[in-house]
Amino acid sequence: MTTQDSQTILIVDDDKMYANILQSILEDEGYKVSKAENGIQGLSTIVSVRPDLVLMDFEMPGMDGLEVIKWVKEQQSLTNIPFIMLTGHSDSETVKGAIASGAVDFIVKPVERESLIKKLSSHLN
Repeated sequence: MTTQDSQTILIVDDDKMYANILQSILEDEGYKVSKAENGIQGLSTIVSVRPDLVLMDFEMPGMDGLEVIKWVKEQQSLTNIPFIMLTGHSDSETVKGAIASGAVDFIVKPVERESLIKKLSSHLN
């Protein structure tokens, strides 16, 4: 049993096709995967599943990724869950906002498989 077999990654992204691609990559690497289609579903899943790491889309209708991270980081029992932001924007203000909100890393879409796996490995114990 590899380390990944016991680790759960939550993908929160309103782009179903992109979320399915990420899920396929992660499952190929041996991770368990949960998915949520928006920030509100994401919060519910974070509370119930307690994932080892969250891949969070930046822009979503209703509740965006930064709002989700802010709420989670205010919950003492959830503060240790690392977030990696996913976005199509690579400007420095977006990156700074994501990191300031509590994200541990940032990936610009489309993500490359090797880059994704490397970033996951560096943030999972």
